[in-house]
Amino acid sequence: MFMNATNNNFGGVNTAAFRCQVFGYFVNPAVWHLNDASGSGDTITPLDVNATAAGMRLDLTLLSTNTYSFTMTPLGDSSLAYTNSGTLTTNLPINWINFRLYNTASSGMEDTANNYEVSSFTISGLPLNIHQAGPNVILSWPGLFTNFALVSSTNLGANASWNPVQPDPVLVDGQNVVTNPIAGARTFYRLRLLQ
Repeated sequence: MFMNATNNNFGGVNTAAFRCQVFGYFVNPAVWHLNDASGSGDTITPLDVNATAAGMRLDLTLLSTNTYSFTMTPLGDSSLAYTNSGTLTTNLPINWINFRLYNTASSGMEDTANNYEVSSFTISGLPLNIHQAGPNVILSWPGLFTNFALVSSTNLGANASWNPVQPDPVLVDGQNVVTNPIAGARTFYRLRLLQ
């Protein structure tokens, strides 16, 4: 459960900006559900628990403040990967992630219905690539992210002034690309989310 509030108790408010779950009380085998709570209701994926017994990789990518792409990849058969895109209910950041095991206590290592483990968890920011090409520096980031502006500063101090970089990016092979001459003072770059 990906939530927009920091005051959710572990017993918890049963709402979330985004939820991925297996729910099997009325369906056998249990199937995976996605719910972005945007009013469209549950999306039931074509994946059942048996197909994901070897484990599941979950990739949530925020495309903007309230849109996402979510991919579920069974570790036992990556050809069954399922992707869904949608809209979150608010523009608030996801700042609480709640993992739950609803069913019953595990009976052992072979209990695929009741075992739950997070083997790794990674949060990564939007990558800004930079490389030198002759007298220029070329900066690029994924073209899907049109709601970010490239800004630069000559220092990283607390009072640094970050200014928009010109020219505007050009879309090249799915990447936003900006080419700048290497000249003058040392320059730092970052991406700023547009409000």
